[in-house]
Amino acid sequence: MLSGVVLSLCGCAFHEGFFITGADLYSPAKNPFLEPIFVNTEDATETHPRSFSFLMFTDPHFTRPDSGVYYATEAFENWLASDEARTLSMEFALCLGDVTDDSFESEYQTYAQFVRKLKESYGLPCYSVMGNHDNRGSGPDRWKKYIAAPPYYRLIHKGISFYMLDTSYRTLGTKQMQYLSEAIVADRNPKIFCTHIPLYGKPDLFYFALADTQERNLIIKVMVENDVGMYLSGHHHKGDVIYRYTDTCTEFIAGAFHGRNNVLEGPARWYVCDYDANRNTIGITRYTKYDSTPRIDNIEKTSMGTFQL
Repeated sequence: MLSGVVLSLCGCAFHEGFFITGADLYSPAKNPFLEPIFVNTEDATETHPRSFSFLMFTDPHFTRPDSGVYYATEAFENWLASDEARTLSMEFALCLGDVTDDSFESEYQTYAQFVRKLKESYGLPCYSVMGNHDNRGSGPDRWKKYIAAPPYYRLIHKGISFYMLDTSYRTLGTKQMQYLSEAIVADRNPKIFCTHIPLYGKPDLFYFALADTQERNLIIKVMVENDVGMYLSGHHHKGDVIYRYTDTCTEFIAGAFHGRNNVLEGPARWYVCDYDANRNTIGITRYTKYDSTPRIDNIEKTSMGTFQL
C-alpha cells in the first residue's frame, strides 16, 4: 500500500497549496498546437507533402555516471561530416527526450552545446521533447532556459505535422490531451507523434509505457481516427521495438543515443528517417556504434523497415 502511494507521489507535484499532476503544471491559455513552428519559412505556405530526410535520436542522458556507460559522440560527429551522411541530405534533427541524466544545469549546458554544434557545423536545427529525466527539480525552468521550447508544440516541415508531445510525467495530462484532440481534427497534413514515453504496453514494456491504460486507449483512438501514421518514442534504452496498430499507424520505440554495456540496455544508436511523398511512407535506418572510439568504419547500418503513413 505504501509503495503505491510513493509511486503516485513521484508523478505529481505540489503547487500553490494544491496537489496536481506534474503534466498539468504547463497549462497555456492558448492551444500551442494551433500556432505551429516551421522548420523553414516556406513551410508556412506548403500545401502538398514533399520528400525529405531527418535525423532522429533519443536518450543522450548527458552526462550519465553509471558503470558501463559510454558515449559515441565523437564518432557520431565524424559520421555527420562524412560523404555518406552528406548524401543523405538530412534537413533537421529530432530528439525524443532525456537530454540530461538528472536535470542538472551542467547537463543542460552540455546538451545545449551539442545541439548548437548540430546546427552550426552540420546544418541540422534540432527539435526536442522533454523526458522524465529532464523535469526533476528545476528541470522545467532549465528546459525553458537552454532548450528554448515549450513542453509541447507542433512542428511542420514540407507538409508533414510533427506533434511534439510532453509525456515526461508518463501522461499527457488533461490540458495537453484536450488541446491535442482539438487541434488534430482540423489538421489535414500527414501526422507523426513524437514523444519520450512509449505507448505500446506489452508485458515486458509495461513499466516503460504511459501509466494510464484509459489514456493510452484514447491516444490510439485519436491516432487511428485522424490519420496519424507514426508514434515515435524512446525511454526504453534497449529500444528498436515496432508495433503496428493498423496498416497505416505504427509505433517505433528507438534505442538510446548513449551506449551501456548492460543486458537490459544496449549500444549507442541514432537513426535516419526518410519520408517519401509519392508513397507516403517513412523508412527508418539505424546506425549503431559499439564503442566510444572516433572511428566510423565500424558503425553498423541496419534498415528497420518502411512504414505507411
